[in-house]
Amino acid sequence: MGVFLKYAIIAAAAICFLACYFFIPDSSIKYGPNFLIENSNDSPLYIKSISSQEENLKGIPEPYYTNHTWPYHSAYGLELAVGKGFVKPYDLGEFDCGEMASFIQWRLKNYGFDAKICVSHNFQGIGGHAWVAVDIPYDNSAPKRYYIEPTASATGGFNYMIIRPSSGYARVYGNYDAIYNSIYDLAKKEPPSEYDWWTELNFTEMSNRK
Repeated sequence: MGVFLKYAIIAAAAICFLACYFFIPDSSIKYGPNFLIENSNDSPLYIKSISSQEENLKGIPEPYYTNHTWPYHSAYGLELAVGKGFVKPYDLGEFDCGEMASFIQWRLKNYGFDAKICVSHNFQGIGGHAWVAVDIPYDNSAPKRYYIEPTASATGGFNYMIIRPSSGYARVYGNYDAIYNSIYDLAKKEPPSEYDWWTELNFTEMSNRK
């Protein structure tokens, strides 16, 4: 009887140990209402990443995209729209490719175009660059993609270069690292200070330009 009791106590102790090990919450794990994150080396970076994304989104004026009537969503209409309302010339470090691309995308999206921001972190081996892609619908066929080079400037102003699908440059501009449907998507991945055109131009004034 004594031997049986001894083994019974040992078995009970083992069960208690296993229960504690598997079912008592580990202090190295953070529990929250919508997430479970282990306290690994990556956790602070992951949490910081979420916080950084939220901070980036806070700087975007609201409402950012609005609807403006534009009668032509064709290649011709794109040329007319691109030539309308872009009022500040290239300014390195202040209003350069990033700001110009996000500004063009904003204007075109407000006009109802399917415009996106393209980003290359080493465009043609010369460094980071940004430009715009616009998908133009065609009857009974897939949309055709046009690109807009935002930094094709001229003395006393600037002109945007529209790259047609048939152009030899289309393949060059189709070689991007990332493409974003909106400024919100971009701000989650790219440094917003490179695309915040609204710090150089008056957002309300630009929004009221038809």
